[in-house]
Amino acid sequence: MEKEKGGVLIVSLDFELFWGVQDVMTFEKYGQNVLGGREAIPRLLELFGEYGIHATWATVGFMFADVGYGLILSLGCFAAIKFLYPKGTMKKFFQMFGICGISCIFAGILTGGYFGDLPSSLLGISGNIALWFDPITDPMTFLI
Repeated sequence: MEKEKGGVLIVSLDFELFWGVQDVMTFEKYGQNVLGGREAIPRLLELFGEYGIHATWATVGFMFADVGYGLILSLGCFAAIKFLYPKGTMKKFFQMFGICGISCIFAGILTGGYFGDLPSSLLGISGNIALWFDPITDPMTFLI
């Protein structure tokens, strides 16, 4: 009897270890849990390899991966903190999304995202301007 092929288990891991609690915990109180990821992640990868489990990584900056949108997000949020004087959780909200904008800027530089394809379509710049890979010409690298 031939063995039936089963499904594949894929686990999505998250690097943003502090984002989920940053509104209720300080880094001083929760920081050891974040730093513990340095030991836990390599061990998890060993176990995944041993048992044939596939893993992906969730990283907020790559959701947008665009320098232009990251600038708008960061500048808007940090300007709101400076000029609107938000208090409590609203201030933390602006801080979190301002930092998210910074990660979007870095992801955009790596993938060549500057307001989408503005450099090529409007400015006439041709060629690959991505430092790492271009998700338009190489979408599988982006999805994997």
